[in-house]
Amino acid sequence: CIQELSQYPHEVEYLWVPFSFIAPDGPASVQLVTTGREEGVVTMVPVRINANLKVETIEELIGGKKQRHLETFKYQNLETERELQRLADKAKAKKRLERDTFRTDRLKGWLDSGGDMNNLSPDMISDQMVTFTEAGLVRKLVREAEAVRSRHAGLPTDAYHAEAGYRALVGEMLLTGAAVLSAMRFWIEDKNMQIEFFMRRSSIEAHYRYLALLWRG
Repeated sequence: CIQELSQYPHEVEYLWVPFSFIAPDGPASVQLVTTGREEGVVTMVPVRINANLKVETIEELIGGKKQRHLETFKYQNLETERELQRLADKAKAKKRLERDTFRTDRLKGWLDSGGDMNNLSPDMISDQMVTFTEAGLVRKLVREAEAVRSRHAGLPTDAYHAEAGYRALVGEMLLTGAAVLSAMRFWIEDKNMQIEFFMRRSSIEAHYRYLALLWRG
């Protein structure tokens, strides 16, 4: 009731929250109403709230936006991992790997030349040597995609409020999914590319180099 704030307090006004979807709840009736010294005929319509029994705050709405984005990103990463494995299986990646002359390297030398230990799996390392595998490449690409999602999860809720910022996050999510798939396709399709390149470089770099290759025809 907003009677105390009303210009006409004797009317006893009520304020309904937005999107309440007030619906009729019975037949209308005509009544004689007396307010102070005045009398009048009023049509009375019984109503009920049809929706929005719990109104979310601005903070809850923005928080929900972030959560939906992260859930979508999670689903995309799961689908991307399946597609990476499908591409590897279809292309018989194990045989493709036999063409790579640099599929093994000394671990120390590879790290000293800019390689990242985080891109390697334990099963790829033995006797201070690193052996690159198609399964290791899939895992590395999946970790890249998940790292971007984790960064999005660590952003404050306010980062999802402005439309431009939110669109940028969605764009990065879509680019991430496209990039890791491009990296796998690039290695499979270009027999001159070594798997070591994709284990060392980011999928974004591989993505744009792959697009340039397609553009050149």
